[in-house]
Amino acid sequence: MLLLDLETRSHADLPKVGADQYAIHPTTQVLVMSFKLIGSAIPCSWMPLHPDLSPNTATHARDMWTTLTIGDHMIVAHNSDFDRAVYNAVLVQDYGFPEIPIERWMDSAALARINGLPSSLEDACAVTDAAHKKYARGKMLIRELSLPPFNEDPKLLDEMRVYCEADIASLENLMEVMRPMMGPEHEDWLITHEINARGIPLDVELATEAVKYATAEKEAIGGRLAKLTGDVVTAPTQVKRAKDWLEVFIDPAVFAACTDHGRTLDKGARADLLAEPDLAPAVREVIECIDAGNLASVGKYQRMVDMVDPHDGRVRGAIVHAGAGRTQRFSSRGMQIHNFRRDVFGAHEAEGARECILAHDSLVEPMTTLARMLRSAIVASPGHVLIVGDW
Repeated sequence: MLLLDLETRSHADLPKVGADQYAIHPTTQVLVMSFKLIGSAIPCSWMPLHPDLSPNTATHARDMWTTLTIGDHMIVAHNSDFDRAVYNAVLVQDYGFPEIPIERWMDSAALARINGLPSSLEDACAVTDAAHKKYARGKMLIRELSLPPFNEDPKLLDEMRVYCEADIASLENLMEVMRPMMGPEHEDWLITHEINARGIPLDVELATEAVKYATAEKEAIGGRLAKLTGDVVTAPTQVKRAKDWLEVFIDPAVFAACTDHGRTLDKGARADLLAEPDLAPAVREVIECIDAGNLASVGKYQRMVDMVDPHDGRVRGAIVHAGAGRTQRFSSRGMQIHNFRRDVFGAHEAEGARECILAHDSLVEPMTTLARMLRSAIVASPGHVLIVGDW
């Protein structure tokens, strides 16, 4: 097994746009590439943007990597979707590194979940009491060097190489204590890659207009809250202010019972409060406004817009293999496609709601309608139909 770790920098926001869009962004660059055969003495590191800091030249690193990958070694990376995407988009395209077929990649984060371990390298190494723990200053280095404005301090850049090599050591420790994927498990992982590479086709027009509609509706809710509370609460996201305002007008015993003694005004607490029959009309409306303005499902439209490939209207990388480690069920990242509301509209209702959203016409219960339209934003590609199944 050949262990790989890449540290990068980019003006693209990785958590926002996802690994695929991040990798192909024109500003994305590799800061450090470290790789090592399990059991070999030391890793090879290369810093393409700072050859004076690199122990190895570009030619040496590429030749060594090519030599190692000629055989049948598996390429192991933690959260390999990211490393593989950057490898293909930057190292293969810009530096002439050899293409590696997907069948020879292995994701140690997915393997950790299959082994009943946390998927983060730091937590997995802590649980297994690995000899090499996660590098303590890693998050600071990423803030300084990987996020704009980029710090060009040579000492920090060299420490980034040390950090990258430390991750390789931690990964090697972790691989030593985990069982490998069995054949069917690796086949499932490959199928996940195929699904993610194909992507999920979206109704981009609907998603884009839904974001605009939700933004306008939140502004209207903010105006209504300001009027109801005398400008104490001016936006539905000001939950702490809303909680303090509500506490004055709700029976203390009721408020304590519904909000865990005033510690939370989350979705469950709001539902419990709204179930109380004796709330004053203005108090009830404030809670309803906060509830409508904080529907997490509506925010998924923004994730769709952020993650979609503008060339073909598809979102890639949304499915996580064995995301629920104990059961190995799939989970989702980004727009969280596994958590869409189930109370969807029928086809006729959905088409009517879509026309209203695109035209910015008035909707009954606008935020709830947007949330119920989420599944309608996933569409069949031209000439195809969606087949829905469950078991």
